[in-house]
Amino acid sequence: MTSRLLSELSTMPHGIIGISASGKMGKSALAFSIAELVPGLRDRPHYLFETAQADLSCFPGFTLVTDLDDVPSGSLVIIEDLGRIFGARGSAQNQQLPRWLGVISHKGIVVIFTIQSLSDADISLFRSQNFIELHKIMWDEDLQFERPEFRESATYANLMINRFAMEHPEIPRVAMVFSPRYSEVSAWPLVSWWSDECAHFLRDVRVSETGRRSK
Repeated sequence: MTSRLLSELSTMPHGIIGISASGKMGKSALAFSIAELVPGLRDRPHYLFETAQADLSCFPGFTLVTDLDDVPSGSLVIIEDLGRIFGARGSAQNQQLPRWLGVISHKGIVVIFTIQSLSDADISLFRSQNFIELHKIMWDEDLQFERPEFRESATYANLMINRFAMEHPEIPRVAMVFSPRYSEVSAWPLVSWWSDECAHFLRDVRVSETGRRSK
């Protein structure tokens, strides 16, 4: 696979990669494919930030971190479903994430997050660092609630992905992603170890403040 997006990701010294799409459109799979397949990112220490004590045994090479201050410099961190962990009004209650994102350029950290709609996250998170916006398919009912500044690119992403899918019917649509920065669609393979267990790794996590457990 060659693309201008891949070239930029390969030389990314720090910053944020945001993947948005409706449910079950391959956001998580893409996040881990980027981490594992991009030359400039796959050799970094890999972490997954999660507030619950999740079982990461299906993610080889990834370490669970529950405190962002524990992420070493030079690392790559995946945050699954950012809106669940740090919502649109989260900065009024918890300043840790925006403050931490404000210093990742000093620490040389790359962050990849997935989210169903960018309206679900605090807008300040996208303005603190170099932000690479990536879109997969978003359904019309989700588009109507998207932030106005991202709705146009998400709508255009649907158009471009559908056009790419018609030209390449052999490629699953969930493998396709649109980059507004380069106005291009690329198709990403799954990592060799991806499984249904990876796609549902929070299945047995208890989200209450007490009694949390992992599988």
